[in-house]
This record gives sequence, structure tokens and C-alpha cells, in this order.
Amino acid sequence: ATSRLRIASAHRVGLQAPTLAARSLATLDRLSNGRTAVHIIQGSTNADQQRDGDHLPKEERYRRSAEFLDIFVRELTASEPFDYEGAFYRIRDARSDVLPIQTPHPPISSAGSSEAGIALAARYSSTFAITGEPIEGTVEILGKVRKAADAEGRSLKFWRDTNIILAETDAEAWEKAERFAALLARSGRTVSAPAEAVGRQRIVSIAQKSDRHDRALFTGISKLFQGSVGPAFVGSVETVTRAVMDYYDLGIETFSIGLPAITEEDLVLRAALIESLRTAAAERDSLRRQTA
Repeated sequence: ATSRLRIASAHRVGLQAPTLAARSLATLDRLSNGRTAVHIIQGSTNADQQRDGDHLPKEERYRRSAEFLDIFVRELTASEPFDYEGAFYRIRDARSDVLPIQTPHPPISSAGSSEAGIALAARYSSTFAITGEPIEGTVEILGKVRKAADAEGRSLKFWRDTNIILAETDAEAWEKAERFAALLARSGRTVSAPAEAVGRQRIVSIAQKSDRHDRALFTGISKLFQGSVGPAFVGSVETVTRAVMDYYDLGIETFSIGLPAITEEDLVLRAALIESLRTAAAERDSLRRQTA
């Protein structure tokens, strides 16, 4: 049904053997004609991992992920059988009969603002999923990731998960955002347990200082969920376009867009926003080429 859409499959390390996960991804890559990617998840809370029977603490999960990705990448690329001996995995005579179309393998993305998360991404990922922070914090994390990637002789792309609250005018959008926050606060569905992931802790810290940041960033809802819900850009299509482009100018190339409510108005505004973002990005790209 599609010829351009890509599949980004989120994979939680520890619930499946790395060789089996690699063969599954290779099969998806074949079936989709080379349009798959995988996002590696270590687990943001111990409780969430334990629900699936994984009782490793966070630090150990990052060590396991490094071994997992060593094997995962080799299974996706090896032309000869290989063995692996690690603390978490022991592999004998592994080699996949199905290899992906994309070479050397489908893109791997990961997140994690801790030192361990950044080091893992710098070594294995092609894309780093950056936390939805204000500009100042984003610049800080981008600098750390780029420095770590440089040390590995690599360069990474960047992806930002982006929540959006749109209306015809900025005032109407902010009224909608405050209304959402008030409804959620009364709903009893908020999160009270302290954030364990460093990225979420950073968002909570920022939200406690103020609900509004930079051009149009709202952290009022994030505060209610201890950072598990990312901040939202709030405003008209024009204002949100300018706000997103502030991050594009920092080198973040990919934005996934989420809307907290889907009405007919939201859908119309979202379509207008996507077209506006494409136009703004194309204009910037053209200007960069002219001045390069």
C-alpha cells in the first residue's frame, strides 16, 4: 500500500535473543524492500522491566545492551558463522540465512541522556533520539553525543519526539494546553513515582521551574507525568513551525509528531503544519547549499 513510509520497530532488549531479533528485522527489511529501522530500548524504569520478568538494574541493562548489539549487528552482517562469549550471552556457530536489503544493516536508533546511554548510542546507533527539552538543554545533550561519537570515529543523526498542541491562534492554543493540563490533573491518571531515567529527570527539573520555555514549549503536562510525557509545542501553525525549526537549525533532522487529541480541527491543522514544516526545512536546506 505504500512506497515511501518507513517502519521504526521499537525493541526492548532482554526479552528476545539478539540472533532471533536480528533475523526478524532482516525479514521485515526484505518484506518492506529496505524500509525498516529499529529503536533499541533499555527500559526507563525497573518496575516496567520487572513486569516482563527482567530484574536487571539499569546499569546492568546498558552492559547487556552493548553485548546484545554486538551480536545483533554481526547476525545482520556476517557471511560466516561466529561465536560470542559475554557476561549475558553465549552464542555458538551463529549466522543468519536471511540478510537485510539495507547495507550494512537497517538503521539503529537509541535514546538515553545518561553517560551510559550516550556511550551506547555513540558506539552502535546511527540516530540518537533526543529528549524533548528546551533549547539550552538540547544544545548541551547534542554536544555530549557529538563528542562521544567523534571519539568513536562516527557521526550520528538526531530524532526528536514532538508533541503538538495546535489552534488557529497562539492564544487559543495556550488555552487548549492549559485546559488539557487541568483535565489531566483532575483525572487521577497522572504519575507520582519519581522519574528514574536521566532524560525524564531533566524534563521534570525543567518543568518545576516553569511551565513555559523558549518560543512555544509547554512542560505543564510533562510535570504531571514525571517526564514520561514529553513537552509540547503550543501555538498556531506558524508559531509551532518556527519553534520546530529552532531545533532543525541545531541539526535535528527527524521529528515524530504526536497530538494529544484528534478532532477534525486537529487533523486539518496537523496537515497544514506538516506542509509548513516541509516548506521551512526545504528553504533552509536550499540556503545552506547556496552558502556552502
